[in-house]
Amino acid sequence: MKRPAARGPRPVTAKRLCRLAAAALAAFTLHWGALRSPAQTYTWTIDAFAGGGGTAVLTTLNAPRGVAVDSNGNVYIGDVSNHRVIRIDGATKNSSVFAGTGSSGFSGDAGAAASAQLNEPYGVTVDSNGDVYIADTGNRRIRKVTISTGNIATHAGTGGSGSTNAFRTSATFSWIYDVAIDGSNNIYIADRANSVVRLLTAATGNVSTILGPTIGTATLGAVEGVGVDSAGNLWAASQSGHRVFKRDTAGTGSHFAGSLTLGPAFAGDGGAATAARLSTPRDAAVDSSGNVYIADSLNHRIRRVDTSGNISTIAGTGTASSTGDGGAATAATLNRPEKLIVDSAGNIYIGETAGNRVRKIDASGNISTIAG
Repeated sequence: MKRPAARGPRPVTAKRLCRLAAAALAAFTLHWGALRSPAQTYTWTIDAFAGGGGTAVLTTLNAPRGVAVDSNGNVYIGDVSNHRVIRIDGATKNSSVFAGTGSSGFSGDAGAAASAQLNEPYGVTVDSNGDVYIADTGNRRIRKVTISTGNIATHAGTGGSGSTNAFRTSATFSWIYDVAIDGSNNIYIADRANSVVRLLTAATGNVSTILGPTIGTATLGAVEGVGVDSAGNLWAASQSGHRVFKRDTAGTGSHFAGSLTLGPAFAGDGGAATAARLSTPRDAAVDSSGNVYIADSLNHRIRRVDTSGNISTIAGTGTASSTGDGGAATAATLNRPEKLIVDSAGNIYIGETAGNRVRKIDASGNISTIAG
């Protein structure tokens, strides 16, 4: 009888690689180093952490963008093309689906958030009570998840396209790309296609336009990201204008970073941020010391503007890839960072959209992947 041919080595398919990687990662325990004060001089280093239903680093993400952190260290991720929001537990580092079924649509108000449908949730933020607000971009709404019940409801927007300022549930929006919240629970809204930033005032529930479409002689353009400090100073990233604008608490808008006259490029580190060049900046965030961080998306870098107004690169080499975890962030590579947030301890979380992951630069300067 003819003996069967000997089997060769098993093919290394993408699926098998994922299983092997998962097995290897499961064998490791993350070690969190002691944090140093952000005021100290340090070398920035980078690491990574998320996915959906299990260890965060094993969760599969698809174009993650929005990132938020609550007071307990829980991380929320807008998993855009999976039409859901992922939660990473601050204590266990395990991930779970917080909102969205994974199917694009609009449904589920007044029920459990995990049973509701979302449509490309680009942004996410958390208020002082721990309640979570989602920029349900494709549905032209802001959805709210009450943390005590886990139920979801439409907080603002009718679902129709427009620019009507009114009470929150009667207001209309175009494309809500980002949401941010201040110390009084006022919500700042990047209304991209209307080229404006809108404000939902917590005390009244009314929506108003507070920045754009023009700022002096400049055009705000396609605003995709907003960052706000506890006092209500606002930074808005203009993706199409390749610059960042600021609105102070008196309501005055001004040019903050990126050349007003030159097009997209990478230039200006070590000098004034207003003379530097950016390429498709998609978000801005501020730390407790007043330093502002910019997701310089198509330069594949994170830029930092210090309180003197000077700009520098703190992460990324300019190469579009996702390498360097465990080393200096300035030597690591990023792949189209589109969103970032700074928590109260000075940790920076980055939605690396084209890399399908979330990266973290801790307060001592180490970078890692925390999801994806």
